[in-house]
Amino acid sequence: MNSLVRVGCRVVSSASLGVCLLLVARGSSITAFGGMMTAYSIGIIVGLAAGIGAPTRVLRAPGEDRPVYGTLYSVHTILVTTAFGMAFFVAAVTIPTWTVMAGLMLALGDTVQNYAQGQMTSLGRLTSANVLVLLHRLVPLCVVVIWYLDVGEVSFPAVTVAFAVPVALGVVAPLRSARAFGVGPIEGLFRSSLGYWAYSGSAVATQLQVPTLTAVATTATAGAFAMATRVVGPITLVTASITVVLVPELARRLHRWKDFEHLYRLLIGVCSGYAAFVVVAAVPMAWVIVDVAGPQYRDAMPVVAGAIVGAGLSACSQGFNAKLLAVGRPGLATAAVLTGAGVSLVMLVVLGARSTGGVGVLAMVPVVSQVVVLVMMITFARGVGDGR
Repeated sequence: MNSLVRVGCRVVSSASLGVCLLLVARGSSITAFGGMMTAYSIGIIVGLAAGIGAPTRVLRAPGEDRPVYGTLYSVHTILVTTAFGMAFFVAAVTIPTWTVMAGLMLALGDTVQNYAQGQMTSLGRLTSANVLVLLHRLVPLCVVVIWYLDVGEVSFPAVTVAFAVPVALGVVAPLRSARAFGVGPIEGLFRSSLGYWAYSGSAVATQLQVPTLTAVATTATAGAFAMATRVVGPITLVTASITVVLVPELARRLHRWKDFEHLYRLLIGVCSGYAAFVVVAAVPMAWVIVDVAGPQYRDAMPVVAGAIVGAGLSACSQGFNAKLLAVGRPGLATAAVLTGAGVSLVMLVVLGARSTGGVGVLAMVPVVSQVVVLVMMITFARGVGDGR
């Protein structure tokens, strides 16, 4: 029952993010939305680079001999807030627009919330974790909905303030439990976190998609592609949320391999069934998303459908990824993600440079890249044992 509640909260949170981004896209121009999402991508890169893999490392903490919660929280919070402080300063000096500030604030919120939710889940403080998960997305959604219904468009200053609320919650919520464990040796933490840092860093390549396309194609093309890939992101977040819940549970079962395998097979079944449903429903879902986003995105329907299929394939990969993380083999997951991301960047450069303002030609990018990731994840997961 607890697991169902946790997964349900994450499903609601993921759906809230999708609706929020759809309304922002509908209530602003393609250029403005593209600018915000480009800033968000850069901000996520900053957070991943500064975060030493702590949001992933903390999920496996129940399987470690020595508690690392206090040290992880302290180092992650200091590094991330310092890095984002510099990012906001540079943006204020070079590109002082609210669209950029909103994108950076959204990225900062996601960064600190990912760690906070991971720590609370890992410690078994499920109610606190569930509340964080819901507030993370519902607060910005409420602001966007109210503003859009009132004036028919989106205010980026208001959106920026709304995105700041999850930032404050993500920093404050895990503080008390982290302090209870104290701060251990920092040098040892960095050394033992290298694999998880590399795994988190592999997502940098994925976040480079929108900036890369911006460099080789028109702003309108990049904005439409950003809408397609970001709005369907919650499809992946559903199964990603399930794995966040189950990685600590898998780690606790490392010395009871039959129990581990039972839970792992259940996870694979859920992820595979969900992925199949998403792929089958891709085209009708794409029509609905484009209709809600507005007529300015009508030409993006093929790439939205492609992004949905890619998200379904990525959702299937999450189950195999959970095993690799639980048994302490993040390097294998890193290789799969980096390879798929590299394929997507090459395709974006080639196809984006050839596009003449249309975005439909990019529909195969998320599909091909996620097929590569899925095949590698399956291969690696079958090749590892209990990690002991």
